[in-house]
Amino acid sequence: MRAEALRRIASEVSDKLDLTSVFDAVMDNAYALFGIDRCGLWLVEPDDRPLRLVAQRELSQEVIAAVGHLRRNARTAGMKALRERRIHVMTPRGAASPELRRAYRADGIQTICFVPIVFRDEPLGLLVLYHHEMHDWPSEELELARAFADQMAAAIANARLHEGVQSLAARLRAISDLASRLNRIHDVNGIGAAIVAETRSLIDFDTIRVYRVDEATAACEPVAFQGRFLGTDSPTPEMLRVPIGAGLTGWVAANGQAIRTGDAGTDQRGLTIGSVMTRRPFRSLPDLPPRRWSTPPTRNASGTSRPSSSISWPASGGSWRSARACSPRSTRRPCWN
Repeated sequence: MRAEALRRIASEVSDKLDLTSVFDAVMDNAYALFGIDRCGLWLVEPDDRPLRLVAQRELSQEVIAAVGHLRRNARTAGMKALRERRIHVMTPRGAASPELRRAYRADGIQTICFVPIVFRDEPLGLLVLYHHEMHDWPSEELELARAFADQMAAAIANARLHEGVQSLAARLRAISDLASRLNRIHDVNGIGAAIVAETRSLIDFDTIRVYRVDEATAACEPVAFQGRFLGTDSPTPEMLRVPIGAGLTGWVAANGQAIRTGDAGTDQRGLTIGSVMTRRPFRSLPDLPPRRWSTPPTRNASGTSRPSSSISWPASGGSWRSARACSPRSTRRPCWN
């Protein structure tokens, strides 16, 4: 009976291509298969606190908060299940965190089953099943839970692939549209303004700068800007200008090679140009080399708040640099170029 239900579930979730529908199906089918009283589904993120809740049924805010506080190296049953890629079952007494023990008892939870969702040996998520009464979890139920998790892993991976393809297709269309626009613009300032305007549709950034590489003056001349630099939203061209060969921007202009550095402050090619009050100092800096335009060559630089792919436009040229900001906090930090 349960084997038939599992086959039906596998067929149902394999047809779903958006993650929200997959998560809802996981919740609904977990109740039907295991007779649980509560459940939660967390995805694994590459953070120090890696568990992000994406779906739940009947969980209290206390349980949600306690799980959200767990660090990657926590010695809890759930984190152990992820590290070992195997199911763990426990009672509230076995919870390693006092916060979790209190939350479980307050909710009347007696048995907790942690089911890792693993795809090609990579943990994608954690399904947690809660019973209000003591539940033995015999071997056949554990096997069913493992098979259920395998089906969920395949469904999540498939939905992520679909979303990735859709996102890539949208970005490629945006890049193609931008390339067509750039090829119709014949002045450098117009090219820079178009890059600044259109880059937002490709990537979320904090700061973007577009330069014209002037071989005659041996400098990267700013032609467009958006964001904050040296404590101001309206920096002068003198503040933004960079000699070719100086700093990360100048290094790329001189060498024609891309840069992506995880910490701009520790890169020896960087140029410290001041100390300013900033909420989110730049940390990660991908940098692309200039290419030739039909008009004078340009390059651009952008600051972004999350990781992104480097992009260059066909039949145009230039480069752009993106910088991932730290977590927001007000500190005195230098700017790098």
